[in-house]
Amino acid sequence: MEKKDGIFEEYHDNGQLRLKETWKDGKKDGIFEEYYDNGQLAGKGRCKDGKKDGVSEDYDEDGQLWRKRTYKDGKLIEKEYTN
Repeated sequence: MEKKDGIFEEYHDNGQLRLKETWKDGKKDGIFEEYYDNGQLAGKGRCKDGKKDGVSEDYDEDGQLWRKRTYKDGKLIEKEYTN
């Protein structure tokens, strides 16, 4: 089986982008973005060697930031709710 490498996208049934993520050597590595079926950004963050790393942000369906989480080597180290 071939390992994923590059940018991959998945779509909602209505054709809107659902997920965009970067893979390297079969592991998530780089920026990822998730979207609601209305096209609005639901969340974004970064992975390194298949693990979340850095700040991930989650948005409500109106585009308002409601949560920030900070990861290091896949472990949650900080969580902040914004509203």
